[in-house]
Amino acid sequence: MIEENGREHINDKIIYGKLMNFNYHKKLFTRIGSKRGNFVNVDFSHTYFNHCYFRNCIFESCNFNGCKILNSNFFGSTYISCEFDYTTFQNTLVDEEILDSCSGYDNLKLKFARNLKTCIVKIHPLHSKRNN
Repeated sequence: MIEENGREHINDKIIYGKLMNFNYHKKLFTRIGSKRGNFVNVDFSHTYFNHCYFRNCIFESCNFNGCKILNSNFFGSTYISCEFDYTTFQNTLVDEEILDSCSGYDNLKLKFARNLKTCIVKIHPLHSKRNN
């Protein structure tokens, strides 16, 4: 017997402006985008991001625990007091500053860093990440 898992699928949307105190727990985001968006206290825990575009966004006090982030672009985004425990990335562009949001647990820090190893984009010192 196969049953629904309750994961809501949200696709082909653009997010403008600022989102505060939203609950996107256990969603499936496909082709969701935001450029220069501001996300404060948003719960993305256990959400799948597939082919999403969050460029130059600010995430503050957001929960990304248990997320799967696939084939997406988070280049130039900033993370302030966010949680990423058990989050995995695959074929996704991120900046190395995301490592500052690592868990306080050494074993999770190591797994997080290994997972990000192929995703982190190094920025040339003369290129400002906020120009795009």
